Amino acid sequence: MSWRRPATIGVLIAVAAVGAAAVVDAVRPDSGEASKARADTTTDPEPDPVRAALKAEEVGGILYYSHPEDDCRVHAVSLPDLEQVAPPKLRACRFELPSEPGTGALEADAAWQPGGGYAASCADGWISVSTQAGYGVGGIEGCAPAWKPDGTLTVTRAGEVWGTPCPGPDAYGRPACWRKLLSTVDLRRAARTLQIVPPDPRYLRSATAFEAAWLTDSRAAVLVRVQLKGRLRGIGPITALALFEGRRLVSAVPYSGAGLLRLSPRRTFLAVVESGGRVAVVDADGRTRLDSITIPAPNAAAVAWSPDERWTAIASRWSVYLLPTADIVAGRTPRSIRLPLAARDLAWR
Repeated sequence: MSWRRPATIGVLIAVAAVGAAAVVDAVRPDSGEASKARADTTTDPEPDPVRAALKAEEVGGILYYSHPEDDCRVHAVSLPDLEQVAPPKLRACRFELPSEPGTGALEADAAWQPGGGYAASCADGWISVSTQAGYGVGGIEGCAPAWKPDGTLTVTRAGEVWGTPCPGPDAYGRPACWRKLLSTVDLRRAARTLQIVPPDPRYLRSATAFEAAWLTDSRAAVLVRVQLKGRLRGIGPITALALFEGRRLVSAVPYSGAGLLRLSPRRTFLAVVESGGRVAVVDADGRTRLDSITIPAPNAAAVAWSPDERWTAIASRWSVYLLPTADIVAGRTPRSIRLPLAARDLAWR
């Protein structure tokens, strides 16, 4: 048998030498050409298309939303980076925010005075008015609180719309300071303009206001519940959106299942939220500018606007769609940016 161990040792020495050379190459500073070659082959991570679209369109602000999969807790994201920010501590599927959300938040059936000085909320047919800090300053019988742009508080009471022209918070608890703004006669007149309501007054049982919003100090949008009687009593109740300039009726349009009104920040537009996953946006003259069935927003639940009203946000169960308001006004099929957020309600600040 021949002795081969020295050859094996020689092979191992050669392998070790090659390995050492490789180690030296690995720790030796790169030449400029090698670094450039590697840099040319390195690619930056792909930008997120949603964030890129938001930045390109200069979309900004904080978007607040109640998360249906998180017990309706209110969440908040900053735009355009979609980073989570601290929201008000509130769990409510419907909520109302003041102009400065850091000062508080309320559940639905509440309204903040323009500028956020006072909040009015309804419980068991009673309106309570309080400061931002929660200090009560007055109360009155009624519900569906709403504020005119000049800071006048209005409520619905016994199906009519009432307001207080008296200045200062002391007036909220003084019945003598309240005046009837829209009476049953005014609301019945609106109901009789609906095609489904016969002109014969014997068939009209009642027309009652249950929600209001003020586009100007004199123009009110009112949700009216209409009930018929006689052979037509099986129809309804019918819900209509009636616009009034003072007590003069501007228009009345039926909205099946409408239950909530939302104003844009500058009161240019009004959102009508209906049951059955449908919303509509109308202008100050009552013309429908957008219906959620015309956009890819199944189960639409809420509408909000950017502070400058350049963008209209539509919330659905699994997404929030941002639409350019200019497209809506022009009657064009709106472009959209889809945010992967599940939302039951929205606010944009």
